[in-house]
Amino acid sequence: MRVTLTRRVMFSAAHRHRRPEWSEAQNRATFGDCANPRSHGHSCTCDVTVSDDVDPLTGFVVDVGALDASARVTAVTVAEDDALWATRHAD
Repeated sequence: MRVTLTRRVMFSAAHRHRRPEWSEAQNRATFGDCANPRSHGHSCTCDVTVSDDVDPLTGFVVDVGALDASARVTAVTVAEDDALWATRHAD
């Protein structure tokens, strides 16, 4: 029997957009709240879905604990990479 399971990971992420050669006023006019020196935050949700046949020995599709841990690590890594991308491309 094929089963689909979706788990939700929620986390917070912050970033700041700015061009260092611009004044604070110009950064604020261009990037709005995203130029705040103390950063600008978001509440994020990441849904992870797996689909597979049920293991006849365990009755599981996946180890839910391992899936949750992997989803948390992946979501945070993606958020950190995105923040680094935003920083790199704002310069």
